Amino acid sequence: MRDSIASYLSELNDATFLPGLQREFVWSPAQIEGLFDSLIRDYPVGLVITWNIRRTERDHVAYEFIRDYVAGDGAVPDAVYDAGFQRYNEPADAGRFDTLVIDGQQRLNSVLVGLTGSIAQYVGGRGRSRSDVANWERQVLCVDLFGHPDYDEPSLAGDYTFRFRRAEGFGKTDRFGYDDEDGTHRFWHPLSAVVDENGRIGSVRSLRRDVRATVEDASVDADEATREELRDVAVGVVNDVVDRVLEHPLPSHEVSHETEHIREIFQRINTQGSDPKPYQLLLSNLMSYWPYLEESAGPLNPRARIEEWIERFQREYPGFQRQTTRRLFVRYSCYLLGRDLGGVRSVGEFERADFDRLHALWRAEGDDDDPYGTFVGSLDRAFQTLTQVGLTGETVDSGAYVALLAKFYYEQDGVVDAPNRNAVFHLFARLLLLRDSHGTLRRTKAREMLAALERTDESFDTFPGEWLFESLNVQPAPEDVRRAVSEARGAGAGEEFADADVAAVLGLLDEAYADGDVGEMVVDRVYPRSMAPADGVDRLGNLQLVEAETAAARTEPAPDEWLGTLTDNERVRIEAGNHYPEVTPEPDAFEAFVKAREEAIVGHLVDELVLGDAAATE
Repeated sequence: MRDSIASYLSELNDATFLPGLQREFVWSPAQIEGLFDSLIRDYPVGLVITWNIRRTERDHVAYEFIRDYVAGDGAVPDAVYDAGFQRYNEPADAGRFDTLVIDGQQRLNSVLVGLTGSIAQYVGGRGRSRSDVANWERQVLCVDLFGHPDYDEPSLAGDYTFRFRRAEGFGKTDRFGYDDEDGTHRFWHPLSAVVDENGRIGSVRSLRRDVRATVEDASVDADEATREELRDVAVGVVNDVVDRVLEHPLPSHEVSHETEHIREIFQRINTQGSDPKPYQLLLSNLMSYWPYLEESAGPLNPRARIEEWIERFQREYPGFQRQTTRRLFVRYSCYLLGRDLGGVRSVGEFERADFDRLHALWRAEGDDDDPYGTFVGSLDRAFQTLTQVGLTGETVDSGAYVALLAKFYYEQDGVVDAPNRNAVFHLFARLLLLRDSHGTLRRTKAREMLAALERTDESFDTFPGEWLFESLNVQPAPEDVRRAVSEARGAGAGEEFADADVAAVLGLLDEAYADGDVGEMVVDRVYPRSMAPADGVDRLGNLQLVEAETAAARTEPAPDEWLGTLTDNERVRIEAGNHYPEVTPEPDAFEAFVKAREEAIVGHLVDELVLGDAAATE
């Protein structure tokens, strides 16, 4: 009978699994630590609802709980997956299960990870590569054996503490055992040592003996009396882990309804709380329909397909790793239906006809007889466009706009060409300019554009960036322009923009690329690093958009001499398109040139965007 943490633990991935309609495991390491803290304090952690499928009349798609979990979003190196870690639940073998969990998944999976599994955690920070396994750690949940509320001496923590600590793996050693944290004795003991590999409790007497021996063998900087007390504290902590965590009562309720009723039960459970995200609930609804349809191409498992596409796009477009998530694919799907998701209750507004229509949109005829070619290919073209104009998820952190661009390519059967690249770049330049003052990169603004597209009967051969921006009815102010020009810094690496303000301002100087292709241009320095002060080399006044071929052929460092090597047409295009001032860019004129150019750019953009837009609306 399942009535405690321990009794559930022994059945997970043995007789108890997850239904396909469940959302993914999403709890963070901090949430897992918090669950164990609640358990050991005897706090209630909620009801578990299970579904007895032995008496139901259909086969079911079920998934395993995750034991070794990849924490967080973003790309994952192959070495992490090769070590057995998972980000998503694996399908369970048919016939192995008779009980499915429809409420309580996050808690039960957290228990499994904390007591018998581990997490793979990226620890390299923002400046290092996620693809390098050296920047990853294997971590397991540990308890501080020297932290107990009954022992509050100054040298002890005086309370329970659970923390994920580094374990052996990925070329690193573990960080278990004794630790002196600013004079506080701690001893980090993996919880997996309290249970066997199947999650079952061994002899409590043996546990106590082993813990005392472990502490005895540790190199603890303390006298014998203190060491004896520490052994007592450790035994007390282990007793509480067994009595309060493993034996923690876990109330449950079992239902035996058919699938149609389970879907409604699941929907009602999840719409009553705020924890599930709308995209998770909608994907769960799709999982309750699509895998059971009889189709010549075989059943469609939307969760499995999305996982494949996420891996592909994160690999092919590393600049958008954080934006390439399940949320993006579900939002893109909703945009194809002409709607967006609001709160969790908005999921209830979707009907079976919506799921059928969306199924047809996913399986539209594609390239090379790929039934998903149009759906996934349109998203691919959206990423291609953004990448080719130098934008990344760092400068444009908005999955909603990626989805909107993919919708255009899907419905207009568009190609990634110069007109579309230029139009997309110019739109994002305007959005970036007003991102702080008007929140133009927020999802609500993308939703306004989506609504405008749904209202019009017009067909667009080229991405309607200007038309979409006008639908927002926002007006830039002179302060927006001055702020962007003064704060813009960074030339970027290769063809990528490193700074959102640089992308905004140079993108708004569209004379530089209007008759060409911004996808073939790079950010170049007027004065090279060798001829500019270190604190000014990446000021906006020293940055320009130049064709990549022209920049690569530059041999003269002095800008005035370099300009002299160009044809008259090339020189005029660069100087006029980038709004060179009347100051000649001679070697000793850096400050004068940069200051004059920034003033010229501000004046031009205020006239063009502020005064020009204001006159157009009168």
